[in-house]
Amino acid sequence: MAVPMHKIGQAGAVETGVSTELADKDGKTVTLEGPYSDLADEDIDDHVPSGYERVRATLTPTGGGMGRLTINCIKYDSGAAESFEPVRETVEIDMEEVTYDLVDHRKLQDVRAVCEKWLATDAEKRVDDEKFYYTDGDGEEHEVTDAMAKRFCAAYMAGIKQFVRYYPVIVKHSIYKNPPGLARTKRSFKAGSPRFSSDCGVFSSPPVTLSGYANANWFKGGDRWHERGDNTWELTEKWTYTPDGSGSEHAWIYKKEDDQ
Repeated sequence: MAVPMHKIGQAGAVETGVSTELADKDGKTVTLEGPYSDLADEDIDDHVPSGYERVRATLTPTGGGMGRLTINCIKYDSGAAESFEPVRETVEIDMEEVTYDLVDHRKLQDVRAVCEKWLATDAEKRVDDEKFYYTDGDGEEHEVTDAMAKRFCAAYMAGIKQFVRYYPVIVKHSIYKNPPGLARTKRSFKAGSPRFSSDCGVFSSPPVTLSGYANANWFKGGDRWHERGDNTWELTEKWTYTPDGSGSEHAWIYKKEDDQ
């Protein structure tokens, strides 16, 4: 049978204090101190504040046969599956490395056709006596004479077949007590599934505007829901900048229906 709670000044466990905040939610922590054996037999639920649920209880020895019992509690919201708003939102901005084929470098714009023909030529016919050659559609051989095209051929032969650029990535983190779409009864969910954004996989405006980057060229990736250790949920949304994105020839594939 559980040992009842004793008042301060008597033998046994003593309630030493209640704090009223835990990260990202309404929570309470109840701390009991006293003989370790008494704390081990405590009825933990007797010390959970009204309206709260116990998340965890930790019993720690403090020496001399004494101990400290810490009870972490949380107040769960329940209700309609559509009614939840984020407790907190944060935004981070990073530069992400993007790799491109060397032939797509912007400095090769005027000679790209020649470079592509050189790449399409049989490897053993591309180079002869330190000169570069390509075969046209009629099978005729031509020497690469343009200086920039020759620089491309030399770089490619040296093993430089790709190049990198850096573009900003915007990530938004939203903390929820309950994810929209899920209704909770105490510590379990009773209905629904987490709601995902409707603009994943298309060009979509990010939550912040960056100077020098077209607002229409941001590509929205997939959402990620993550249940955190403190029983809150985190929604991560990601926007990646694409320099030619919304204006490119095939951008219609990744545009919203009303933006076609």
